[in-house]
Amino acid sequence: MTRAQIVELADQTSDAFSFDRYASWTGCVQMLARRGYDRREIEAILRSKWMRWAHDNSNKPYGRSTSVDLARFLDANKHRGCGQGDVNELVAGTFNE
Repeated sequence: MTRAQIVELADQTSDAFSFDRYASWTGCVQMLARRGYDRREIEAILRSKWMRWAHDNSNKPYGRSTSVDLARFLDANKHRGCGQGDVNELVAGTFNE
């Protein structure tokens, strides 16, 4: 994804439930894109409960979680609910597929 696409997606998802828990929503989009997730997968993750859980696991004050906290959460739960199959389920649920 280009920088403009990252910023656009961050802006389009700024209505997500956990948006205000993060110091940089754009940073989360960028990290997910670097990990190879496509636009729909990123949007599904951003709109999911995973974002709240990642913040809850960070022990940072409200509004101060970062993409590092999200990455740590995804890595810690890769084999327990945050694998590619789980991402596929998020996409299907987010986009009613």
